Amino acid sequence: MSAKLDLPAPSEVPASMRVTIRGTTYTINELSMDRYNELLQKATTKTRNDITGDMDEDIDQTLLMRLMIMESVRPKPDQLMKLGVRFYRGLSKLVNELHYGDEPVKIETPDDSAEETPQGNAA
Repeated sequence: MSAKLDLPAPSEVPASMRVTIRGTTYTINELSMDRYNELLQKATTKTRNDITGDMDEDIDQTLLMRLMIMESVRPKPDQLMKLGVRFYRGLSKLVNELHYGDEPVKIETPDDSAEETPQGNAA
């Protein structure tokens, strides 16, 4: 069975969401790929592997999330590290959902393809 993946046209406007947490309304804006890559580089350390001599890259995911929150959430949360854990986790989940969630796509199957129904082991 083949499926056609129909992606929507690129948007000039990044996605955003508005949420209210503890009485304050925040807007979370999707980062551009350029800005995301800049933050990714800030959260990445490079070290030389002593055995192979290759350069290894390690991404500090916690630092990346903190940078993404500070970049994409408005108004900026004051003193991010002094926020309650539940507040921080709530923002993290929303930023994650906005940036790493699935882009809506439409999947079509050709009309002439017949889908088979599994028969199982019926006697």
